[in-house]
Amino acid sequence: HYEKTVVENGLKKIKEFPASIDRWSMVGNDPKKWELTKSIAVAGDIHWISTSADKTVAVLAGKDTLIFRPDKGTVGNVGLKQAYSLHYMAEISPDGKHAYVSNTQERVIHMVDVATQKVVDTWKLTVLNPNPPNLWPVEMRITQDDKILVTADFGDHKVSFCDRTKKGGACKFVKTGTDWPHGVAWTNDGQRALILSFEKMPVIAQEWKNAKIKSSTLIIDRNTHKVVATLKWPLSVSHAQPIPTKTKQEELLLPSSFGTIARSRMNGTITGQLVVGEGYPMPAMLVSF
Repeated sequence: HYEKTVVENGLKKIKEFPASIDRWSMVGNDPKKWELTKSIAVAGDIHWISTSADKTVAVLAGKDTLIFRPDKGTVGNVGLKQAYSLHYMAEISPDGKHAYVSNTQERVIHMVDVATQKVVDTWKLTVLNPNPPNLWPVEMRITQDDKILVTADFGDHKVSFCDRTKKGGACKFVKTGTDWPHGVAWTNDGQRALILSFEKMPVIAQEWKNAKIKSSTLIIDRNTHKVVATLKWPLSVSHAQPIPTKTKQEELLLPSSFGTIARSRMNGTITGQLVVGEGYPMPAMLVSF
């Protein structure tokens, strides 16, 4: 969904264009040969999407919250109406049973039963700064067992841990000092949360390009909520995502400022970097390895 200023009868006005979910056939390495095979119109304003592990169901969030089933081509509206689409995050459990949708203005997480498409619980996050410079949470991730949700509370300098098995989430927070938590992930065993933070809030793109924004990753124990390690990065890393492995030697994928992707051991040692082109640092979703 997007809006565009158009001129009609000599007057400027905002015209809304409907959202859609598009399916592409991406065969080969030449994007010019990719084909749009299906497009489903969506009556809503969507900002974020999260899919179940088997890709049979997805939750989409923005001004509206939708449940999409690709195999059936159906779209259902949960009925959560938000005032503003940007920075409303969505996360779905690996088994596709529960969806989690954030409201960054009210600082709450709504838990949705996917089968009934109804909100079954709402979790209120602690607010330390009543007038933060940014909306939050900016990202959240659920553990593989669908029990603990971690959120990056960017404008509040903290992260929150909510328990899906307890009414109201029983959310607890961990302060990140003066750093700005931006990206969150779980280690492969689900026992430690990885919190990517910036040392300061980026203001202009040039700060990214010149690598003036340093970043770090806090490793927090799931049960004690204690910081067990802090990894310092010599570049503007935006996320730290574990690479799936069957060995105990875990490694991280690190998308960083302006098109660099790094690889690191869990002790913070960078083992390689790949420059893929200029661009803003964005989440890296590791599909396969």
